[in-house]
Amino acid sequence: MAAKQLLASALAELRLSAVAPRSAAERAHDALPLYLHAVAARETPRAAAVIATLEGTLKAQRIHSELLARYNPTYGSSEAERIRATANMVGWDVPVEYVTPAGADAAGDAAMQQGWEEREASRRKVEARKERYEGVQESWGKK
Repeated sequence: MAAKQLLASALAELRLSAVAPRSAAERAHDALPLYLHAVAARETPRAAAVIATLEGTLKAQRIHSELLARYNPTYGSSEAERIRATANMVGWDVPVEYVTPAGADAAGDAAMQQGWEEREASRRKVEARKERYEGVQESWGKK
């Protein structure tokens, strides 16, 4: 009887740890639930241990991914988003990587002008932070 209870809890954990919800028809031919049912049918202490181990593993994986999502703000982001977020955390702006060459067309000129304006705004922000930091250091007598 313990194997059946473990089987029910392992199957529930398997549903909780699924990446995307699926219908019963889609889940009908999954290998893991079929394997769990075959192991539970044996009703041996070894079968109960296998099911309990699998349930613990699934639960640990699910909790681990939940904690990653909660405490790592860039979890699941693309590389560009992670770079931008990391730069933001330390007060930097990611530079504009590509601006169309001048004279290409009116849209290219506008894009180039916007790129220069963004770079200049970023430079001014960095300079302001630098001055503020130096002022704080002077007030503390560290300079």
